[in-house]
Amino acid sequence: MPKTAKSEKSKLEKIDESLKDLPTSTNVKAWSFQIDKQYYVILSYFIPRIGNQVAVFTSNKKGIKTSTKPIVLINNSKDMDKGYEEALKILVPEELEKSSELSDIET
Repeated sequence: MPKTAKSEKSKLEKIDESLKDLPTSTNVKAWSFQIDKQYYVILSYFIPRIGNQVAVFTSNKKGIKTSTKPIVLINNSKDMDKGYEEALKILVPEELEKSSELSDIET
């Protein structure tokens, strides 16, 4: 029997599979994802007088942020998915373009 070639997963599929919920001991909600060998954390939290915010930071493997400057900061939002999408637009724009081109061809 000839071996069938396994279809390789796209970079976006690998990133989506790495997205996971992180446990926290506070009211902050956190998710982690990985792009190549770099880890990122998405935080959803409330700040008095400012409101809800979603921010994406670089992090270590455990999901602890390693920078104080967010890659993405969305005010007045609890939508983790929006933060994730905005981060992908900044971190891997070429993969999103490939994905949209493929979906245009398939339809």
